[in-house]
Amino acid sequence: MKIVVTAAVSQIGYWVLRRAGEAEHQVFAGFHRRQFAAPVAQEIWTGIDLQHPAPGLTDGPMAGADVLIHCGPPQFAPNAARLGAALKCRAVVAFGSTSAIYHDLPRPFGDPVRAAMLRRLEQEFLQACANHRITGTLFRPTMVYGAGMDGNVARLARMIARSPLLPLPRQADGLRQPIHADDIAALALTAAFDPSFGGNGQCRVFDIAGGEQLPYRAMVRRIGEAIGRPPRLITVPGFEQVMHAASLIRPSLYPTVSALYRMRLDQVADNEPAERAFGFAPRAFTPSADALLVPIHLLAG
Repeated sequence: MKIVVTAAVSQIGYWVLRRAGEAEHQVFAGFHRRQFAAPVAQEIWTGIDLQHPAPGLTDGPMAGADVLIHCGPPQFAPNAARLGAALKCRAVVAFGSTSAIYHDLPRPFGDPVRAAMLRRLEQEFLQACANHRITGTLFRPTMVYGAGMDGNVARLARMIARSPLLPLPRQADGLRQPIHADDIAALALTAAFDPSFGGNGQCRVFDIAGGEQLPYRAMVRRIGEAIGRPPRLITVPGFEQVMHAASLIRPSLYPTVSALYRMRLDQVADNEPAERAFGFAPRAFTPSADALLVPIHLLAG
């Protein structure tokens, strides 16, 4: 099978390339700026700018690809669907974010503008697939980890590596359900070649998460244990309120403030629909030190 992977330099992209290559698919790895060595030898690396596609891109060796998997930010998913249509792909898989749900709360708990933007991009992707009569599948993952490149789990690991002292709000006990990028990659490939669904622009959306739910504090402790640095969690009363006041002076702090408030909220997903459709069975949260502390593109090759 011929697969085009756009934004292949992302953490999900790395695992898609690895799995697709091991399955001996012909893989075209699209990138804007290449960051890591090829996980396997079969990839053909090619520059793909989804904002400004190069003339003739769809007439080259990628033409007639079976599927396109877009592993990059949601804002480029609609263009990825259009590229898939131009390449005559049968199916396109892309990724949104559960932030479309979790951020749909009033400030300071959320960012309704961002949530609305994510939902609009999702609808544009699905509509583009429907308009071109290709199968579209959109996955909304929770907290993604497993390649040392993310801004959540890996960021916490780097903070703990610098200092095991970690201040947290008093109510930082909301449930989290981190999902490994390799599990997402396996699911994306299964969905892309699903023979039971597709044709005539049919589309579907799945929220997906890891195989284990755990409180935020427990997640932080497990990250520290994985890197050999058990953290000392310091409860700071009024932490969110102080940071909120500071954000009124420095608006750039608001994303941090919002994240602090959301630590008390559950951010999990129901995997049952994906389990029924694909047999999805993600792993429990057992991160490795290498994947947390070292970006995987430095490990590859």
